Amino acid sequence: MNKLALAALPFALGLGLAACDGPAEQAGEEIDNINNVNGQAEAEGERIDSMREAQGDAIDEAADQMENRADQLEDTDPTRAAEVESTAEVLEDRADKM
Repeated sequence: MNKLALAALPFALGLGLAACDGPAEQAGEEIDNINNVNGQAEAEGERIDSMREAQGDAIDEAADQMENRADQLEDTDPTRAAEVESTAEVLEDRADKM
């Protein structure tokens, strides 16, 4: 992959281009088109999207565990339960954006 494509990939990823493909894959495809190459940046973008999705899944799982813990705390420490539930909601929002 040439230096221009490598330099442009982070910029393109930051744009969050939306399509059926993930944003990084779509950006990579556009970089490939600009550089008249076949699939190099797109493949890297697809790899990044897959990693981002896996991270989102892991964060979502952590949020589910926190919600379960909040349910357990509900009777004994409602204040702490509310704090844990609030943190879980923040994590779920973060996971949804990945």
